[in-house]
Amino acid sequence: MDARVICSIALAFSLGSCATERAGAPAGVTPAADSPATVTPEAVSPAEHAVVPAVPPPQPARSVEFESGVLPILQGKCAPCHFPGGKMYARLPFDKPETIRFLGTDLFTRLNDENDQATIRAFLESPPPATAP
Repeated sequence: MDARVICSIALAFSLGSCATERAGAPAGVTPAADSPATVTPEAVSPAEHAVVPAVPPPQPARSVEFESGVLPILQGKCAPCHFPGGKMYARLPFDKPETIRFLGTDLFTRLNDENDQATIRAFLESPPPATAP
């Protein structure tokens, strides 16, 4: 939270309590017109009362299909090694969604593009399809 907002809130509360105490002052004692005690929380602008959330609200998760979203990224950056005929295909076949779910964000050691990572994260966050019995 911004320090100015915190100070404004604290000042508004402290001045508000001063105004309340002055309102209960003995008869014949009135605060001066320029006294800070005449400032009430209502006199403070709404912008000074605004509280900025520390964390932006969560964005709705987008659904990413393996074949249309993830596979083209992997084919462009990981072929030919991780695809049929490649030297890494037997150990890590990237044409299978199970392999990508197994590796998870470890893929990001080689995939540095933020848009590619966001697409793969969305795929990883989506539930795997139900398997037929």
